[in-house]
Amino acid sequence: RPIDLGGRSASYAPLLGDMDRYRIYRRFADDPPPGLVVDLQIGRRFSGEEWAEYLGTCRGTVATEAGGSFLERDDRLVNAAVDYVSRRHPTLWLFGFEKRFRPSFWQRRTTTLMQGLTAQLIARGHPGRDALLARADFAQLKQRFFHTPHEHSGKAISSRHFDAIGTRTCQILFPGRYNDILRPNEHYLELASDFSNLDEVMERFRDPAERVRLVEAAEAHVRDGHTLAHRVETTLAELGRA
Repeated sequence: RPIDLGGRSASYAPLLGDMDRYRIYRRFADDPPPGLVVDLQIGRRFSGEEWAEYLGTCRGTVATEAGGSFLERDDRLVNAAVDYVSRRHPTLWLFGFEKRFRPSFWQRRTTTLMQGLTAQLIARGHPGRDALLARADFAQLKQRFFHTPHEHSGKAISSRHFDAIGTRTCQILFPGRYNDILRPNEHYLELASDFSNLDEVMERFRDPAERVRLVEAAEAHVRDGHTLAHRVETTLAELGRA
C-alpha cells in the first residue's frame, strides 16, 4: 500500500459546535509524521466504490466519531448562533427574510423583492447563506455557545469506520464511545484529542505487526456480531417482542 495515512472528508460547519474531524485531518496534513506518505484532504470525496478502492491503497487512516457533541430537541442553540453570525454579516439577514414575518399582501411583495435581491447577489458571485455560515469563526462560536460540555451528545460510529475495517485499514481515532462497538487499542489506535500521545501512537503505527493485530481484531469483532445481517436480526427480534 503506497499511502501510509490517507483519507477524504467533508468539513463540518462551525454551527455544529464540533471541529474535531477538521482538527485531526489538519494536524496530520499540515505536519506529516517524518518518513510517512500522508494524503489527507478535506473537500473532495469519492464515490462508494472509489472510496473502498482508495482505502485499499492506505496502510492507515484517521477519523473521529460522526456528528457533534450538542444534541437538542429543538434548534435553540444553533438558532442563537445563526442570529449571532447574521448580526455580523448583514447579507445573511436577507437570506432569512422570508422566515421572519407572517405573510400579508405587502409582506409577500417585499419577500419576493428580497428573494430577487439575494438571487442577484448569488448570481454575481456572492456566497450563499450556507457558504457564509460555513465561514463563521468557530473560535468565537465555541466561546459563546459551545464552551461547556452538553448534557446530550450526538456523536456516533459511522460507515467510514466500518469501511476502514472492511478494507483492513488501520484506524487512528480520537477518544469516543463509537456506540460501544470499537474498543481503543484493541480495534484502533487511540489518539488523545490534544495530540499529547502522538509520538507513542505513531511508534505503534509504524510497527507492521501492530497494524496487522489491530485490523485483524477489528475485522473479526465486526464479522462476529456487527454486520448488517446482525442488525436486521436484532431489529426483527426486538419487534417480535414488542
